[in-house]
This record gives sequence, C-alpha cells and structure tokens, in this order.
Amino acid sequence: MLCLKLGPIWWQYMIVTGATLSVLSTGLSLGWGSPVLVKLMKMGNRTEMLLSNPITTEDGSWLVSIGPLVSIFSALLTPISNVIGHKYTIVLSSLPNIIAGLIFVFADKFWLVLLGRGFCGVSMGMIIPIISVYSAEIANNEIRGSLCSILQVICGLGCVTMFIVGPFMTYLNLNILYSCLTILCSIPALFVPQSPYFLYTKGRIQEAHQLLTFLRGSEELAQAEIEQYSLCNNVKQIETPKKVYREKLFLKAVYLCICVSILTQCSGYNSVSYYLQTLLESTETNISPAIASAVVGVLQLLGGCITACIIDKYGRKTILSISFLGIALGSFGLGTFFKLKETQEMHGILNYVPIVSIIFVVYSFIAGPGTLLFTLQAELFDRPTKTVGASISIFTNMLIMFLAIRYNDTIINYIGVYWNYWMFSCISVFGCLFVILFIPETKGKTFTEIQELLGNGCKTTFTLCK
Repeated sequence: MLCLKLGPIWWQYMIVTGATLSVLSTGLSLGWGSPVLVKLMKMGNRTEMLLSNPITTEDGSWLVSIGPLVSIFSALLTPISNVIGHKYTIVLSSLPNIIAGLIFVFADKFWLVLLGRGFCGVSMGMIIPIISVYSAEIANNEIRGSLCSILQVICGLGCVTMFIVGPFMTYLNLNILYSCLTILCSIPALFVPQSPYFLYTKGRIQEAHQLLTFLRGSEELAQAEIEQYSLCNNVKQIETPKKVYREKLFLKAVYLCICVSILTQCSGYNSVSYYLQTLLESTETNISPAIASAVVGVLQLLGGCITACIIDKYGRKTILSISFLGIALGSFGLGTFFKLKETQEMHGILNYVPIVSIIFVVYSFIAGPGTLLFTLQAELFDRPTKTVGASISIFTNMLIMFLAIRYNDTIINYIGVYWNYWMFSCISVFGCLFVILFIPETKGKTFTEIQELLGNGCKTTFTLCK
C-alpha cells in the first residue's frame, strides 16, 4: 500500500527532473561569466586563449548582459507550446544552448562569443517559463511547490559547476565541458510525456485521463482533474484569447508577477552574481577569489535544495518575505564595507564582511525570489492563460535583469558603489513588504482555489490570504 501511495509521487519527480535537466545549460550559462570574464580580460598574458585580444570592461558588460537582452524577446515565443506541446517546446529551447556551446569552442573573435551568448539568451527566455508551467501541470497540489523548485536546483547546479571548475580550467576546455553537458542534459526531455492539460486541449481526452491516472495513482483523482479542466479551463476559452486576457483575474496575476519580477531583479543579486570573482578581488583576504566563488556557488545550490524541501511545508509567502530581508541585510553589509573602505584601510575581520554579505545575498536570493518567482508564475495564472502569463512575467524579469546588469557599472560611477548596494537593500525591504501585503499563499491549493484567492483579494497577514 505504501508503494502504491509513493509510486505516483516518485514518477512525478522523475518526469519533472528529466524535463528540467535541460535547464542545467541555463545554469552553466548564468555562471559562465564569473570565471570567463577574468580569463578574457587578462588573456594577453595567457597563450592558451583563443581570442586575438583581451576584452575591455565595456565588452565584458555586453557579454554578461546580452543573454538577458535576447531572452526578453525569446520569452514571447513561449505560447508556441499551445501548438506543439510543452515537451517539444522544452526540446526546441535546448537547441540554441547547444549551438552556443559549439560557437564558444570554435570562436576566435569577440563578436562570435557575443553571438554565442545571444543564443544562450534565446534558450533561457523560452525554457524557464515552459518548465515552470510543465512542472505545475504534472504535480499534485501537495508537492507542486517542491516540483516547481527543481528548476532552480538544476539551474543552481549549473552555476556551481561553473563557479567550481571555471577558475581552474582553460578557456577552451571549459567551453568543451559546457558543450558536452548541454548536449547530455537535453536528451532526457525527449522521453518525458506531454502535459495532461495539453493532451486535453487537443481533444486527446482518453490519453490525458490515462496519464493522469498514472500520475495521480487512481482513476478517481484523474477523473476529478479532468472535470476541473472542463469547468475552469474549457477549450473554447483558448479560441477567444481577447476575452480571456482582458479578465480581471488574469490582469491581477500579471500585475503581481511583474511587480515580483521587478523587485527580484532589482534586489542586487545580479550585481553580485555576474561580477562575483571581480567583487571578491576587491577584498584583501587570504582567501582566493576562485575558492570563495566556488563556496558561494555551493551555498547557492544548497539554498535551492533547502527551499525545494520546505516550500510545501512553510509556504511561499513566509519563505519569500524572510528571503527579501536576508538580501537586504547582505546588500547593506556590502554598501557599508565599501563606504568604510573609502575613508580607511580595512584590516582583519573587516575584510571578510563582503564575503559574509555575498553569502547572505546569494543564499537568500536563491532560497527565496530566485526560486519562488517561477513557482508563483506557474500557480497564479489559470490553465488557459499559463503560457502567455508566464511569458509576460519572464519578459519583464529578463528586461529588468538586462538593465540591472548592463547599467550596473554606470549606476556605480554615478552614485558610488556603497549607495548602489544601499539602494538594493532598500528595494529588498520594500519587496518584503509587498509580499506580505499583496501576494496570496498558494501552498496546497488547487488552481481553482488560487483564482478564488485572487478574486477575493489578500488580507494583510503573514501566512493567510482570502
């Protein structure tokens, strides 16, 4: 009896993990900039480099920001999943990353590397929203948060891989590793099933029922979910998109996701993550920046894993609120360090303040908004509007991410590095208040119940919404 109870849960984890392994390449891409920028900027003294000249700071800024810029537009391609299905959209979105890896291996000019980073952005903009939606549709209500969090765990694994091995490998070997891992992790997506809701919308109701019976463990639960499809997600709604996308609940969900996306990307994580090794070099400790970045990467992965384990116990709202406060504390520490450094020499334990602050920022971001943003965008939208809603959310997320990365140095030059991090701290505090006041708690609720929460509005409480 225990096996029968655990069997469907096991398969849900297996299927979602198989599909989400494709996101490893996105994690590799996000972590790529930290070790590679250092190599490319100093390659004049390194004979193993493939590029003819070292890149400038301006070039480096474009290398780390071009991916989010391109992903702004590729996110709008996500609704193609309504035509070809979530499974084949995941497979399709893996191809640009494979192309990017091959370009990195053979590129001998800066513009080719930049082109490869652009292909990474195409993949990132498509795969993140569709994985979120696919995970939510495969999952039981009780474990939906955990399954949606696997995306960040796999992405974090890619980042930590780059942080750990990147500083100790040559530019060429690192990109060969990138290509091989990208290809290998794209294969499992070929063997996962289509989402049951997609099968239902295409009139393949019997197939959807069979898949749901397999995933839920009983025909009764499968039939109940099919009935929810027919009541709340009628196929006819897909045929009249203008009416669906003007509904108050859809617009409210879009508003909430856009606000959380802006607050997430303006929290300061990007300023820390994309320039991690460069930031660590500004401290005067005996800890190697390469080692410190590897440790930070491990903590980043740990944050994603812990959130995946506790999200369905403590809820989205509590974790998200506390995490924003953690980011605020870390950003305030960084700002204070750089302010003191302007007026005095830093000695002893004070030089470790940036490392501790970075740990707070990275861990809190991954444990909170970096993971839960994708969970929320998969839960707040009703099934007929999920892919469009998720693509709008990712569009906003990537647009603000691009602006935050691209103009980070410009803002620092204008207001000073310490005010930059203090600004991030204030934004994170505001993010905490916004979550407490406006974000509904979706833990353990059906999509119908979540829509009712949005319709009734949220009470200003820490864990409850009506």
